[in-house]
Amino acid sequence: MNAWIRVSMGFVLLEFLFHGYELSRSFASSFQFHDADYVGMQEVVRNLLRGNGYLSTYYSAKGEGSYLTHHFSPSLVFFLPFESFGLARWGYAIGVYFYLSLGTILWTELLLKKRTKQNGSGKIDLVYLLLFGIIANLYLYRLGTSYHFEVLVFPLSAVFFFYYEKQKLSLGLIVSLFAFLFVKEDIVIYFILFFMPSVIWNWISRFRAERNKNKEKKTFTNFTSDTGFLILLICLAYFLFVFFLLPYFIVSNPEHWFGALTKEYPESYKQVTSIPKSIQIFMELIMSSGTGFILNIPSFLGLLSIYLTHALSQRPWHHEIYSYYCYTMIPFLLYTGIVWLREKQSVSVPIFFLFLTLLFFRNLQDSNYPISLQKVGLPKQEERQAKEVTRELESIGNQKILRGSPHVFSQYNLSFFLPLDATLYPLNQVSLTVGKCASKECYLVIAPKFTKEVLVPRSFIESKREAFQKGMLIFKGEWIEVWKLRFDANNKP
Repeated sequence: MNAWIRVSMGFVLLEFLFHGYELSRSFASSFQFHDADYVGMQEVVRNLLRGNGYLSTYYSAKGEGSYLTHHFSPSLVFFLPFESFGLARWGYAIGVYFYLSLGTILWTELLLKKRTKQNGSGKIDLVYLLLFGIIANLYLYRLGTSYHFEVLVFPLSAVFFFYYEKQKLSLGLIVSLFAFLFVKEDIVIYFILFFMPSVIWNWISRFRAERNKNKEKKTFTNFTSDTGFLILLICLAYFLFVFFLLPYFIVSNPEHWFGALTKEYPESYKQVTSIPKSIQIFMELIMSSGTGFILNIPSFLGLLSIYLTHALSQRPWHHEIYSYYCYTMIPFLLYTGIVWLREKQSVSVPIFFLFLTLLFFRNLQDSNYPISLQKVGLPKQEERQAKEVTRELESIGNQKILRGSPHVFSQYNLSFFLPLDATLYPLNQVSLTVGKCASKECYLVIAPKFTKEVLVPRSFIESKREAFQKGMLIFKGEWIEVWKLRFDANNKP
């Protein structure tokens, strides 16, 4: 039976990967892989490959800082293999879908590992419901199709919970824990919130058991031998390091991620403000992976605590669980399925189809599940423009205008199509030309008429020519223009 389940999940996964392939092509052809966040994130990984550490030209105030001051995410190294293949700028996208697929496989295996062959008559294996909670999970779909590195929480959480289920402190548990925590600095907060109720619950249960047996002296020893308690201690220590020691004693840049996490936004930024709406979102989240954890009080309290960080957040995208921001809850929601399987291996047919109906009903309410390729595409007029811009980009590539490993200051929607060897910078960092263009040739690649005014005004793009007008215009098409600049040792062009 498990073999049949694996084959079925494999077919579903292949279908999703094909959808991801088509979706990626549509995003690229319609110039929607922008600097924020696709190219900006990929350039961090590219700089790792170049030996520049976590240098971020997009997410640092002066274009020369470390990405770790924006988000403490050392686990970005997991994307290095895909960038090392030299697949133009597709490596990062391939990595995202690879880790989404890997997470699906690992969580499937984790659920099957907890499945027994006992099944009462008139009942359905609970594992089927939980697997539907993976393959038809709206929030996992959003996580994958957002092209964000937070997708790493999906496979890495499966590895962590595999070791955690053994309830034994081991090297594998510690390594998997830190790999998980290293995805993003705030994950440790959700770890603490999720594990705290379970640890307290276990303490109370053990204390009562010990008291009834008149063995109070052994109570503290039992507490410290609890794996969950030890994990909680590690997370608390890590929290103090990342949120206090690192920002104030190691990071010299005052505009670090700690400030971003605590920044307040106007109330008008929020789209979800009512209590009933927040309750609705919470119910939709828990329904996406089954509701068995309601039977487990510590799991329920843990997930509720995590959701409250969203409901009370001043950051609009975090408050609304926008796009990939479901990464905060997905691993813990899935783990509650493991908790459910420990206590119950099957459910009645009516309950199974009730949960399944609610799951698909929620998915049908979202007009972007799945994302329609027609929505991604451009209107006829813009499609014609995009094709002309594409031809000019191909001409620039064929003529090898951007030679060597130059510094390229590029327009937000053109960067994806530029050579891998180029170190890319956003247009708002053109002030760096004096320092950067003394060691290497610098280029400006813009298409002022090919922009969306609501994103980046044409006037802003055109204003960046001034920094390069001391150089030379080496390519001029109907849409794209390329400027070249190089300073000598005396900072003269």
